[in-house]
Amino acid sequence: MAKKPKPAKRGRKAAIFDYKKIEKFSAMGLTKEDIGRALGYERSCFFEHKRNDEKIEAAIKRGRSKFKVIVSQNLVDQMKRGNVTAAIWLDKTRCGTREDGPGDDDESSQVASVRIVREVVDGRKIPVEQTPG
Repeated sequence: MAKKPKPAKRGRKAAIFDYKKIEKFSAMGLTKEDIGRALGYERSCFFEHKRNDEKIEAAIKRGRSKFKVIVSQNLVDQMKRGNVTAAIWLDKTRCGTREDGPGDDDESSQVASVRIVREVVDGRKIPVEQTPG
């Protein structure tokens, strides 16, 4: 008599996560949901495994840090090239500067004027914008 072949295992395949891809996707600014989808997993599956596997969360955090570095470098470069909007945004978000609303008379919250300069090839400095002081 011939032997019967073993039946195939039932259920889904075990979820295997590539931590390098998770870090890469996180460094691109993707959300956790998007990372799970990009890896081919449903939201519930990805978040369940993320809860139980601390390496997934660690890869996400490493990627987020890399993303912040890239964005910060880009903003600082833009500011140095004279992008006033980038300079203002960095000042408000990283330095804590805030604008007073209408009717605020608190003089201690006044911000000193800022002068941004751009250096050209021959070494001369040309003012880009100067706020009135």
